[in-house]
Amino acid sequence: GVVINGGPGKLDLREWTVFHSCFDMAGAPMSPVVPGQSLFAEEYQSKMAAMQLRERLKAIDEPAALSQGHVWWGLPQLVAEIRHGDWSVLAWGTEEARWWLQVRSKLTTRTLWQRARRRVQETS
Repeated sequence: GVVINGGPGKLDLREWTVFHSCFDMAGAPMSPVVPGQSLFAEEYQSKMAAMQLRERLKAIDEPAALSQGHVWWGLPQLVAEIRHGDWSVLAWGTEEARWWLQVRSKLTTRTLWQRARRRVQETS
C-alpha cells in the first residue's frame, strides 16, 4: 500500500496486500480500489494469510497479485517527486486490472510498469 503524508519516507515490510478481482472473496466488496471496477485490495495481511488467500483464489482460477509492505511519503517529498516526473497517473479499466493481476508474478517490477504504461497509452 501507499500512505501519503504519513511522515518521513520509509518502507515497512511486515504487512502484505493481496490484489484480486473476485467479488465473492473481497473483504469489502462494495469498496473496490477504483469505484465501479472489479479490483479489490485485501490490506494489512500477515504473510501466511496473504499466501492462503492467494491459494484460495488460485483454486477458483482467479488471478491475484501480492505486494509486501507499504511505503510512506511525506507530502513535500511526494510533491518533489511528481515535479521531477517520477510519478504518473494511468486510468485503468477492468481489462487492464485483470491483465496486471495475471502477469504481476511473471515480470520484474520495472518491466511490469513499462508494459502497463505502454498498454494504457495504446488504448487511449
